[in-house]
Amino acid sequence: MARVFSLPKLILLGLIAVTLCACDDDATTTPSTTQSSGVGGSAGGGGSAGGGGTDPCELRATELQAALDQTFAAETRAGGTAAAVLTPDCGLWEGTAGEANAGVPLEPTHLLRIGSVTKTYVAATILQLVTAGSLSLDDTLDGFVTGVPNGDTITIRQLLNHSAGVYNYTDDTAYMNSLAADPDTPIDPQDMVDVAISHGADFPPGTSWSYSNTGYILLGMIIETVATGSVGEEVRARVLDPQDLAATFLDGEEPLVGELAHGFDAIGIDATYTLHPSVPWTAGSMVATAGDTARWMAALYRGDVLAPAEQTAMLEGVDLGNGAAYGLGTFILGPPESAWPALGHSGGIPGFSTLAFYFPTADTAIATVVNSAAGDPGTALDALALTVLP
Repeated sequence: MARVFSLPKLILLGLIAVTLCACDDDATTTPSTTQSSGVGGSAGGGGSAGGGGTDPCELRATELQAALDQTFAAETRAGGTAAAVLTPDCGLWEGTAGEANAGVPLEPTHLLRIGSVTKTYVAATILQLVTAGSLSLDDTLDGFVTGVPNGDTITIRQLLNHSAGVYNYTDDTAYMNSLAADPDTPIDPQDMVDVAISHGADFPPGTSWSYSNTGYILLGMIIETVATGSVGEEVRARVLDPQDLAATFLDGEEPLVGELAHGFDAIGIDATYTLHPSVPWTAGSMVATAGDTARWMAALYRGDVLAPAEQTAMLEGVDLGNGAAYGLGTFILGPPESAWPALGHSGGIPGFSTLAFYFPTADTAIATVVNSAAGDPGTALDALALTVLP
């Protein structure tokens, strides 16, 4: 329970680099000009998108669905996998395999919890407030929230890139178990911050790196201090509505419009409502379709969301080793000289796991979400990447 809405270890092991070096003689590849157009994919994992025509986008859609079906069939588990691929030549493809709930096929319209991918939306909101002059990346935490160890030297930039040394409240197993025992009761953000305060600082700000959900709870509190509305209203107005992301929501802050797929633990028990959405809050409470998630990756990393200075700041990363870095709410995978660097985030929350990345060299975004702790979104992402990336 302790490590919820954080990052799967495979990210730091160089998932994307492994994926794109895996094209041996036996790998299934397709011409770089093929991809599905519009919305395709099967509901519940049967069939293929686009039919058997000769249009290259229809052919790619068929290949993508076949790859998704194959990866899901290799896993014996509850739930399913939802995926989306957005390319410049053929647009958005969406596919599914498996179930949203027992006997209910998973469809592209189902909402899914995307965990820490939430951090990309929150970081973008903070950076838009920087552009507006409401705050600076070099402002210190104590100007907004008091009582946090080293708050007089922790900067907003360090909260965004996990170099602030703030203890991660989800690592407190006893605390998280107590929250899971009462999932219907909302939790005030300060309560989670107080847990982190009780543990003291992990390290002096800027001297190391450690993934901290608490840092993003603090960023949510900062947004509500400087902005006119709630954090949900700010994310909606500054990020979601301008990008027409009508199937993306900050759960707990606004009503969900659509059907939320259920998520399952490793032995198939329903884990959809293990935690009240106020617990992950600005660290991981976002829900979205896979299609909206892929569209968001493309919009954010193409430069459609942020001003140039803030876009540059977002991609200035702390070196994590193994060709990976962490910018402002963004994993940067692959060294600059690699053929396929990738930008994006992972997300894990009870019952769901997500990978969402943008490949700038190919102007391609891929999002995969599994609604089972026994599933791995990396296997689907691998297969889809090998299909669409030359």
